[in-house]
Amino acid sequence: MSVAARLDLSVPERRKAVRILTGESQDDSAAPDEANRNRELDFAHMATGSFASAAEAFGQARRQATRPADDGAPAALAAAFNHAMARWARDGVPDEAAFREVCELAGDDDSGAQSQGANRLQCLALAQWLAGHINEAQALLTAAEEAMRDRSHEVSCWSYTRVRRETFLVHCTQMRRLFEGDDGVPEFMTTASPSCVRSPSGDGP
Repeated sequence: MSVAARLDLSVPERRKAVRILTGESQDDSAAPDEANRNRELDFAHMATGSFASAAEAFGQARRQATRPADDGAPAALAAAFNHAMARWARDGVPDEAAFREVCELAGDDDSGAQSQGANRLQCLALAQWLAGHINEAQALLTAAEEAMRDRSHEVSCWSYTRVRRETFLVHCTQMRRLFEGDDGVPEFMTTASPSCVRSPSGDGP
């Protein structure tokens, strides 16, 4: 694992990762690891508020991902979710159709909740809520919390950083409040310009 890939525990660490990864992009010797480098850079851009760059990159990944068979299926799902999240952060309004597509790509996979990771379940919970499927969102969020019991750290789509179990569960609680009607947006969106991001549950800030 590269040094930059380990810098994912906070926004300051993500900023350091951006500087390192941007420098590596000028190094021809890093070409074999370009896909991993780009993925880490895209996630770092999300955590640090560079939403336009992230939206462009995730959009390209979304177009390149194969659908729906074999190894392309999970790649398409991840790219679609991250692209929809980046567009929400960039534009200030979530695109319900984009999140509905994420749910369609997930297909029947969300029925086997216990076999899935906490991050994936958390992502699908948020996608289901933004697509208007409240009951499914609540069930997936509960499954994400349960999947976190045996893990010390996990990447959270609420912050686009790797967090401790306790913080992940706090993020899930904040998501549940959003599902139940509170105003708010994911934590990572407030790292840039909170005033330009509107809560989907109300008028927002």
